[in-house]
Amino acid sequence: SQPPEWVHSAPGSVVGCAMAPPSLLTRTTLTVLAAMPKTIHFLRHGQAVHNVRAEALRDRGCSGDEFIAQMKEDDALDADLTSLGREQALEAGERVAAHKLAADVELVVVSPLSRAIETAIICFGSPDQVAYPFVCLEPLREWNGYLQNGQRRPRDELERKFPGVDFSGIPAIDTSWTSELETAASVGERGLQCLRWLAQREERTIAVVGHGGIYQETFNHPAVAAGDSTLSKRFGNCELRSARFWWSASPESVTVDQTNYGAEGGAGSTRRDARPLGIELLFSFASLAPAPDQP
Repeated sequence: SQPPEWVHSAPGSVVGCAMAPPSLLTRTTLTVLAAMPKTIHFLRHGQAVHNVRAEALRDRGCSGDEFIAQMKEDDALDADLTSLGREQALEAGERVAAHKLAADVELVVVSPLSRAIETAIICFGSPDQVAYPFVCLEPLREWNGYLQNGQRRPRDELERKFPGVDFSGIPAIDTSWTSELETAASVGERGLQCLRWLAQREERTIAVVGHGGIYQETFNHPAVAAGDSTLSKRFGNCELRSARFWWSASPESVTVDQTNYGAEGGAGSTRRDARPLGIELLFSFASLAPAPDQP
């Protein structure tokens, strides 16, 4: 079968998109790019209209089925941020500025879903006011299928809604959404593809704004050795976790350098290890904007 429209593959390469297709790069170039250390700031979007009550249920220990059922009841096509979600994104932006995390950012990568794109713009600045580009990556989207909040808008509508964001690498319409909910394994594979795409980019510091579900399945993927358990836990609304990783000469392994500063920036331990697609926490903070109690 043919790969999705957003995938451009080359012999021995990993996954890319229209922004930097591996077909235009040599295997040697890809190996050199992937071997260079990167810092990635992973940020989850703020509260959105579909998960106000569902997140409260999750916090109280509901089952996965109950969580999905509540989101289905509150579902909305490509759900937008709530007013609290925008407040959370503003607060996250203030903390990013306070810690000077954006000073070295060379690229902001966003999911094609509106709640992630708006969070990115609020937190990291409008594309027309900052030096780094905003690029949309199709496989970064949340669990796909069944729930309309995971169905994205057509590309031309997204371009009108978020001018300045590069949507050239995504299909014109969302053909991947179906009435069936995507499997956890499929979500994890998409997350792995995103990590490989990030490793191929020439930028050394990248901000990624995505979703709790895909982050959780990515950092719990069997091929990803998350050396710090914080990375594999589900992200809260507007929670940010920064990590460093790079590929070794083998395309299936990565050398890890861990310096765990923790949420308050205190010094921690440093170690190096060789693992398949290893990734380690550098820094993290959770949103300070509390969600109101839900019935």
